[in-house]
Amino acid sequence: MTFGTAVIIVNEKFTVKGHDKERRGASEDNSNMQKKFKELGFDVKPHFNKNASDIRTVFQEASSIQSDIIVFVISTHGEESHLANVNSNGTKVYDQMIMGSDGQTVSVNDLLSLLDNDALKGRTKLCFIQACRLITNGDPTQQVDLGVTVGVADGMQIYKAKVDGKADDTWADSEDETDPGEGDTGVMPKLPETEIGPEKSANYSKSKIAPEKCESEIAIAPVQCPRDCLVMYGVQPHKKALRGKEQGSWMLHYMYQARDILTENDGNVLKYLTTVLRKMADHESKY
Repeated sequence: MTFGTAVIIVNEKFTVKGHDKERRGASEDNSNMQKKFKELGFDVKPHFNKNASDIRTVFQEASSIQSDIIVFVISTHGEESHLANVNSNGTKVYDQMIMGSDGQTVSVNDLLSLLDNDALKGRTKLCFIQACRLITNGDPTQQVDLGVTVGVADGMQIYKAKVDGKADDTWADSEDETDPGEGDTGVMPKLPETEIGPEKSANYSKSKIAPEKCESEIAIAPVQCPRDCLVMYGVQPHKKALRGKEQGSWMLHYMYQARDILTENDGNVLKYLTTVLRKMADHESKY
């Protein structure tokens, strides 16, 4: 008898505007997630290079699976789409969209709504989504988490901690990709590739640490999470999700790397996921 069901959806190749696009590192996501959940005793149902309609069908079929625990892993491109409605206070509301291999998108909230049914009522549902959450035509300087400048006070002077300048092969899971050469920074075709250089955070100055802005308005991307369901993204709202072409997506890479914690702690998901989050927080990407 299996421990649960793991539905894995990984898109590596895309056809956008008649051209094939590839998410390098996606095959590593597929391999790692299948191996991880098979080791844990799950009935693994892999889906590779599925279009938007297929992804929705996969969720519809999975919504009737009789399993105590059902896990969804999605690795693909994504973006946030502005909804027509705007709150009275001027807040802009965005919906998280993930892309099928055909270049069409499907709403994450739409997919999650399929899990809110009598068949899965009271059953544990875990969703791990590796996809960009950037806003189309948003401010490129706000699309990457630049981290926090750490200073060490010594008398009247403040010294900025030195950071290793070694770059890794990092790409972003935005809608489309260009190949910049050494790096791994897929960007959406509508957005120019932006180099986040050291000048953006070289000086220790509180005046330069400002709250995130999106077109001078507050932007939110709510997730309609069903009961008994956990949704974990590889990145916070309005940001690019990163992956390495050798290691795969960083969230899924660290989920695979830390998988022994689950067996060592009787399946304690909280300890496992906080470990994954810590590894992601400590990880430095430069592209």
